[in-house]
Amino acid sequence: MNTKVYIYDMDIKKKEKIISVTFLLYIIIFTFFRTIMSGIFSIYYFDNGVSESDISSIKAYQNIGILIGLLPSGYFADKFGRLKILSISALLIAISFIIMLLFKNEFYFSLAEFLYGIGLAFNSGIVLAYINDLQEKLGIKMDRKIMGFRTSLANITILLSGNIGSYLYTLNFDFPLILSIMGLSIYPLIIYSWTKYNNLFDTKAHKSSELNFLDKKVLKSKNMKFLIFLHAVIEGSAQFILIYWSIYFVSELNFNLALVYSISVIGVIIGGQFYSITINHLKNHTSILIYLSIIIVSTALIPFFKSFIGILLFGLFQIGFGAASSALHNFDNEILFQFKNKGQAMSTLSFFAEIIIILILFMNKNILDYISIENMFFVSAGIALMGIPLIFKLKLFMNKQST
Repeated sequence: MNTKVYIYDMDIKKKEKIISVTFLLYIIIFTFFRTIMSGIFSIYYFDNGVSESDISSIKAYQNIGILIGLLPSGYFADKFGRLKILSISALLIAISFIIMLLFKNEFYFSLAEFLYGIGLAFNSGIVLAYINDLQEKLGIKMDRKIMGFRTSLANITILLSGNIGSYLYTLNFDFPLILSIMGLSIYPLIIYSWTKYNNLFDTKAHKSSELNFLDKKVLKSKNMKFLIFLHAVIEGSAQFILIYWSIYFVSELNFNLALVYSISVIGVIIGGQFYSITINHLKNHTSILIYLSIIIVSTALIPFFKSFIGILLFGLFQIGFGAASSALHNFDNEILFQFKNKGQAMSTLSFFAEIIIILILFMNKNILDYISIENMFFVSAGIALMGIPLIFKLKLFMNKQST
């Protein structure tokens, strides 16, 4: 006699518990093994003979991979199943790490970053879409507190995994890659085992979506145009610092890798909390101006302080960037409200913003051929300055539409 209790037959509290644990489990395990390398990518390339300027072009291939994988990822998940695409994303990143481990030159590093970007794009939003499907089919809703807990737990996971990676890197350059490869390779097995044990199921769309990736209405909207450029300017201006901080602070100034990485992640965490506090007292465009000012000032000051003050300024930059990223998402929600197909509009926004970021990365590579890393901080601050008129333009057009 079959005594197995299927999830359909469970009471609501048990269903909610299983879905909540599934949500956290799939995100945290993937985040842990993916981000072991998060603090050491650039220094790994540098220590393997890649020039400082070429690191920018290598990292640009990650954005190209994201660009290519971003648009079809939702379609593939709808057609073939969320969990299948989730497993493929982990395996793609594992393969990219294997390439980094075995073939240590610029061409293969670029190929690895390209595959890594596709893997990231395939993972984007898939877990949340899967959980939403489960809730809809089981007729329940997950506790909203889990979403906030997810963010905190993910940040703690990134802090822990990055420090483990940094420590392993001091023992052997390849140890962090090996641990990441092992974890990401068994991730599909973890998904399969957990799904089987809890009698869950994969989900996909009832009807395959058509490949209408780009929303032409987005490109006709002045609000959306300014938002695309604002995303690109803020995220693009940060690319240099996010890529080169380990080379500047660790390789050139000889600070401890784990220390600088920890300050970096803690800065992002504080930035998110800073946004949550200030958004209740300030309008969104005002708050983002403050965050952008923090980015500009801290970036421009870093080269003047080669002491621990410079690292604190880097942490301040991360606070500004973390808060600005949160504010940008709020802008997204305000402007996307006018579009019927919000998912398609968001994909279009991300697609064109990624193109501009890729161009900025290649621009950074070419500039670095002629100036030092120290002077590049001023270039990044200059790019960030371009965001200020965009914010005022965006505010102006939003006010016109609301009247």
